[in-house]
Amino acid sequence: MAIKITKNSKAFTITSSYSSPYANFRETLDELTDLTTNINGEEYLIGGDFNAHSQRWGYRDEDSRGKQLQEFIAENHIFLLNSSDSTPTIEHNNRQGWPDLTMVSNHSLAAICEWDVLEEESYSDHKFVKICINSNISSLSFARFKTAHGGHCKFVDLFKSKVQALRNLIYNSSNEEELNETTRTIQLEINITCKQVYEIKKKT
Repeated sequence: MAIKITKNSKAFTITSSYSSPYANFRETLDELTDLTTNINGEEYLIGGDFNAHSQRWGYRDEDSRGKQLQEFIAENHIFLLNSSDSTPTIEHNNRQGWPDLTMVSNHSLAAICEWDVLEEESYSDHKFVKICINSNISSLSFARFKTAHGGHCKFVDLFKSKVQALRNLIYNSSNEEELNETTRTIQLEINITCKQVYEIKKKT
């Protein structure tokens, strides 16, 4: 099952997956590969009970499923939120397990995620897993300007003086956060210059 959330024209897909210990695990991985391919580079989160063992997410052993899943993670450059010292996600009759895994599409997304196993009653062998994405989503809204009656040469003359500084900001942006901030700065400088040259359109 998958749901897609779209905000400010940016899509984010959340997928829930289950693979029975008796199912063909390769088919599960193929389905996830198809999904990640079809969403065409959008960010995503995959949560599922994969019944796969690996020391990477808490088990003492590694089975064939665990090896296949680790290969899938590496090949698709996915980031696993679980860790080797994660709290067990299943406890029953003195038996512990770590079958419930959460993966995200890139390092930037993983860096703002908090992953935790809750101790509150779930009325199931499986415990609740809480995932928080600490993302501050902001949007800029600008006025619309009357540009049909000229003034473009004045705009170019005024904006010329800002170009070199903005170009330096672009060249010095070394990560996603810096590039986003540079983009906001460029938008603001264009808006400021427009206010100096053009009249603002009335809202309809």
